[in-house]
Amino acid sequence: MREAIEEILELQDEYSPKKTPAMDRRRELISGVIVPELRGFVQSHPALAPLGWSVQGKNSSGSNSGVPWVRVYDPEKSPSATDGTYIVFLFGHGGRSAYLVLMGGTSQWSEARQKFLRRPPAEVAAKVEWARTALAGEETDDLLTSISLDSDFDTPRGYERGAMYAIEYPKGAIPGDDELKKDVVRMVRLLQRLYEVEPPTGSADDIPEVSDAVLSATQAAGNTRKTKARGQGFALTQDQKIAVEERAVAVATGYFENLYYVVENVGATESFDLVAIKGDERLTVEVKGTTSLGQEVVLTRNEVLHHKEAYPNNALVIVRSIVLDRTVEPPAASGGVIDVTHPWAIDDEDLTPVSYRYATGL
Repeated sequence: MREAIEEILELQDEYSPKKTPAMDRRRELISGVIVPELRGFVQSHPALAPLGWSVQGKNSSGSNSGVPWVRVYDPEKSPSATDGTYIVFLFGHGGRSAYLVLMGGTSQWSEARQKFLRRPPAEVAAKVEWARTALAGEETDDLLTSISLDSDFDTPRGYERGAMYAIEYPKGAIPGDDELKKDVVRMVRLLQRLYEVEPPTGSADDIPEVSDAVLSATQAAGNTRKTKARGQGFALTQDQKIAVEERAVAVATGYFENLYYVVENVGATESFDLVAIKGDERLTVEVKGTTSLGQEVVLTRNEVLHHKEAYPNNALVIVRSIVLDRTVEPPAASGGVIDVTHPWAIDDEDLTPVSYRYATGL
């Protein structure tokens, strides 16, 4: 692999989006040398073979890509390079360096525009922050947290934003195959850890709390046949929900205490979670925890009514990207990124009904 990587970096100096001898050679090196070599290694290594992971390379998509790549991934967790998390060799546009990167998909398909569009930078940043929190305690101090692919195009810039951790291989100093494969094993172990705790991504239906609410409402309405299409059971078990909720309340409590509020947890008796008092100021605080990126949260009718009445002496705290470790018993929740809205004015346009109570007149 070392010689192939060195040659690809040399060929990057002759990059062209069109078919040329240099680009044909680059394609041959990726699909005919690196992919088979890496696939054979993954399928034969004692620690990697049982995983059943795959290897995929990309040299072009219509025209030749400025930054070709080869990735290692779990087909179930990351069915395409735009979904999920994986490790990938990226070859810099200018040929200065190659990188082995732990990253997630940075683009998504738009049905409306019939093309791939970059994911919002804030969404990508949140995923990177979540991953680094999830890997706290792992041996990552010597890994890079940023990369430079020497390109001004959107796709490579997206790759740069999506890099969680990386190893750089400068042109002219690519290590031997044994070291390259040792790095692959190391990054696979980090990826395995992320797969253990990775939250769902994509549509709102994939957000555990939202899918739970919809499924509960569907079942309560007696539409049990329709629940089968949504999968079996709830997205989170009761123990997992409790772990996420307790983590969110702890983070929110710490936030207000750092601002010198006296905080009381009243969630067991009130339609809100916390009371925060500082002098004559008294806030009622709604706390929502989620393993997702926090695009949507679920509110009860009583919560909405209370906070409409309490405004402006209220606040919404969303603790998103919580890391939920399902491999331990009971489940353990950690990390989380806090977003605070204070005061919190609920806009009816932002509310979507999940179900209705209907008076039948009987």
